[in-house]
This record gives sequence, structure tokens and C-alpha cells, in this order.
Amino acid sequence: MAVWTDASSLATGVVLESADGDVIEDACWLRHNEATHINMAELDAANRGVNLAVAWGARTIDLRTDSATVHRWLDDAISGRARLRTKAHGELMIRRRVGIICQLVGELRLRLSVTLVRSAENRADALTRVPKDWLRNVSVTRECESPSPGVSAAVVSEPPPLAGAAAGRADSGTADELRAAVCQSHDRAGHPGVRRTLYFARRDVSRDVTRAMARAVVENCDACRSIDPAPVRWRHGSLGVSVPWQRISIDVTHHRGQNYLTVIDCGPSRFCVWRSLRRANANESVGHLEQPFLERGAPEEILTDNDTVFRGRHMAVLAARWRVALRFRAVHEPGGNGVVERCHRTIKVIAARRQCTVAEAVHIYNVTPRDGVTAESAPASGVYQYTVRDCIRSAPSDAAEASERHSPESDDRCRVRPPLSDATEAVGSPPLVSDGARLRVGDRVWVRRRGTRCTDMSRRGTVTGLVSRQVVEVDGVPWHVRNVRHRCDRQDSDGDSDSVDDGDGDSDSVDDGPPLYVDCHWEATEDGADAVVDNGTTVRAVPETLQHATEQTGTEPPAAEPAVAEPPAAEPAQVEPVLLRRSARLQSRMVR
Repeated sequence: MAVWTDASSLATGVVLESADGDVIEDACWLRHNEATHINMAELDAANRGVNLAVAWGARTIDLRTDSATVHRWLDDAISGRARLRTKAHGELMIRRRVGIICQLVGELRLRLSVTLVRSAENRADALTRVPKDWLRNVSVTRECESPSPGVSAAVVSEPPPLAGAAAGRADSGTADELRAAVCQSHDRAGHPGVRRTLYFARRDVSRDVTRAMARAVVENCDACRSIDPAPVRWRHGSLGVSVPWQRISIDVTHHRGQNYLTVIDCGPSRFCVWRSLRRANANESVGHLEQPFLERGAPEEILTDNDTVFRGRHMAVLAARWRVALRFRAVHEPGGNGVVERCHRTIKVIAARRQCTVAEAVHIYNVTPRDGVTAESAPASGVYQYTVRDCIRSAPSDAAEASERHSPESDDRCRVRPPLSDATEAVGSPPLVSDGARLRVGDRVWVRRRGTRCTDMSRRGTVTGLVSRQVVEVDGVPWHVRNVRHRCDRQDSDGDSDSVDDGDGDSDSVDDGPPLYVDCHWEATEDGADAVVDNGTTVRAVPETLQHATEQTGTEPPAAEPAVAEPPAAEPAQVEPVLLRRSARLQSRMVR
């Protein structure tokens, strides 16, 4: 037996059809609450159709609906292929209705199948619709005074006969009044969206307000357009071209206090060129931009942002001389020049991770295959005909030594630990491992704040506790697992903590770097010695440091004299190398 079901804003309908195509029974129920979501109404129609078929003694039922959502819900629930996926406000009611159908299938041993059909082919669709003329003459005043008057041909009075022009003017006037009433209801409700506007309009104005009318009111509202407007859709394009060096993307960026002019090919090669700028002005930027033109020729188009460097007269003269078209991206939309913006991040990350210069990072980028498989996909292969030799390949001896140093037998901390079973976790206790990186208590990790620069180094830490599968404690501070990564240190610091400063530059904490030997004058005191560096800075050297310096240099530091003793005669100060622990402030002064 085939069961056709359908629902609309007015009613729900069910049609029972035999195997020969004859209609056995049909039924229609008016909806008392039209504000209920249409998917809920379609699910109610499916429940009523199954109950009606069971009453006729059917055990093989083909449920046919034109709702894709209801079809997915019922098909997944009956077949057990997937769980019910919904986050609607009536989620519990939806699960209850789906559970009723599954319970009927299990108890009565029904062979139920769900079929998705088009609305034009649905035989129950005619039961849920009425002519528009029956609803057109329900006035706004009548709806406000006596809500829910009933919808049927017997209740609604027949409109008086009017001439063609007069009838058109009457219908237009009624529609304008209804639209004005919906606008007032939308304003009183605080300018909500389409769904809530439709709810208040049908409750307070008239039940014949359609969704299209509510959507038109919301779309033409200036308050909704000017304050937190709803997102809109647009056609996405592509900045790439199929011909090499046909379009280039340029920009000015900075790295480690130095400005650079960046040029990248928007063609299939993605070859990039970075030029260091002494000053980020128009004259020097345009001069460096012309060098690639002289070497490789001028492109047909230049894509850039709205910087004053590229909006000035120098850029216009260059474009006119080389007959190049200038195209500027939209303001406040970096994605309009996304090719060069993504190149900035790639180059800066390479330079920060490898601790190399920008020129070397650009070289590594240009010789790296884009697909990671063939050398022909490298950006340099799209520009040069010869094989480009890179600086990445190391000597065989160095490679063997590096492979031996990074082998799992030499470093146990780099081994991948097998995941623990979830069955070993007690109920109500913290998890043994966390999701994401599978962290455990005692693991050494990198912690990174969100929103930091791509070149900033993460801070060290140790997992001290597991709050949940999403939150772990690192040095007593709860962090989300997306901000934590495993750390594989090659060497451990003796007695130093794993947590370091965030890199503000004003801290005097001692880092884990190698010892710093400086030539300085030192004077003995009771608790150590004061070392005076060449620039006049006094640094306190602790007794352990002096003892270590004595072992390194083989000289004894001068003994401290009593404060009442007269100072010795002026002699040339002895300069000895003193071992000092490197600090952030001392290192910054030495660099200056």
C-alpha cells in the first residue's frame, strides 16, 4: 500500500493508494497552530498516514513524502544507517515522533519504506490547498477582532461582484494595507528575522500573511540593513589565471623590522620575488617593481591593494610606460589580494622556523614542489627551463648523522604512544587522555595563544592535569587542546623550568641558551662580584658562577677586602673572561 502525505500552512493531508493505483481513503486535518515549523507538520502527516494504513490492516507500506528532511529522518531511523541529526528548538518532539514510527515498525513487524517524490507528483498535495480567492477577502480588522475565523468555502463569504478595474483596485488596496500592518508588527517586535516576523504577523495581523510577504518586509527595512545586517551570498571567483606571468599580485609587507616589496605570479607557477626596501615610499617601491619587468617582461595586469604607494603618480607612470592594467582590490577585504597575502605567511613561517633570511626562505619556497610529488610543479620550474639547484640537499654524512640522531631509539620522547582505551576511564573522574593531540599528564607541550603572529614562537609548558577531553592544564592554567602541541626537546635544561616568558622583552628571566663569555672588569664583594661591562653596565656574578669561571679560566677571583680598609693603589684593571648567565635585558644591550 502506498501512503501519500503532505502538509502546508493550512492543513495536513493523507491519501491511501492501492497496488492498482486506486485511492482507498483520503483525509485532511486543519492545522491549529500555523507557527509550527513545516518539517514538524510533515512529520505529523507521516505519523497519521502510517496509523491510517495500519487501521486498514496493511503490513507493507510505501510512505511517500515531498519533504527531503522528513525523508532523511525516517530513512536513517528505520535503516539504522545514521542517527537523527537536528538542532531545532523542537528536537525532543521530533525524536518522539520518529520513535513512534520506529516502535510501530518493530511491534507490528511492518515493512516500511520511505520514498521522496516531487510536490507536483504528490497526490496528497491537493488536500492541503485552497483557492486564493477564499482567503483574499479576510480583512485585517476582522482578524484582529475575532482571530481564527476558520478556513473553508462555507465560512468565507463570497465577494461581491465588481468590475475588472474596480476589483483590481480593491485587491491592491487590501494588499497594501496588509503589507503596512506587517511592517508595523515587524517594527514593534524589534526588527526580527523572516521567521519571527511571520510568526508575529500571523498572530497579530492576519493568518493569510505569506512568507514571501514577511521576507519582502525584512529585506526592504532600512534599520535591518544598516544595523548588523544579515549575511548575503555572492558569486565566488578565482584570482588565478592560466597563463604564466599574465597577472601578478604585489604588496608591501614587513618582517623583523624590514620592509619588503613582494611580487608573485598569479599564473600556474606561483613564482615569487621579494625585494628589500630601505624606505617604504612610492619612488623606491616602483623602482624595485620595474626590475622584474626588465628581467622577465611586463605582465598584462597588476593586482594590488589600496596603499598610497600604489595609488600615487609614480605607479601610474610605470603602468602607462609598460602598458599594464592596474586592478585594486576592495577596501577592508584582504582576500581580494589573497594570493600575495598567503605568500607572506608562507615565507615568514619558513624564515621563522628555519631561522634563516628572507632571501633564503624565498629560495626554498620557489624550489618546493606545490603538489609535493614532482619537481616540475615547483614555482621555479614554471619560470626557468634548466634544473634549479637548491640549498636544501645536505651531504650524505650529515644526512646519515641526522637520521641517526632523530631515530626512535635515540630519542624516546619522539615515540608515538599508543592510545589508551576509553573503557579504563572511571565515571566522573578526569580522562586519562584528551582528544585532539592525545595529551597525558607529564607531557611536554608547546602552548600558543590565539591571534598571535605566525612568526611568534610558542611557549613551553608541561601538562599538569586533564580537566576534560577538550581542556588540559598546562602549568596549572587551563588551555584548550587546539592551542596545545606536543614538544620533542633534544636536550633538557638542568634545573630550569619548562615554562618561559611570553616574549615581551622586558623580563630579566634567564633563558636556556648557551653561556655567555664577556670581557669585563670585576670587583669582589661579600656575596660574589660585580662585573662591569664595557658599556658601563654592572652585572652581579654569583659565587657559583665565579667558581665555574675559575674552573674555565684557571684564575682565582680577587678576595673581598673589609670595607674599612683603604683601597689599593691604582693599578691596571685585570680583564678576565667571566661566565655570566644570559638574560633578555643583557642580550638586548649587547645587540645594541
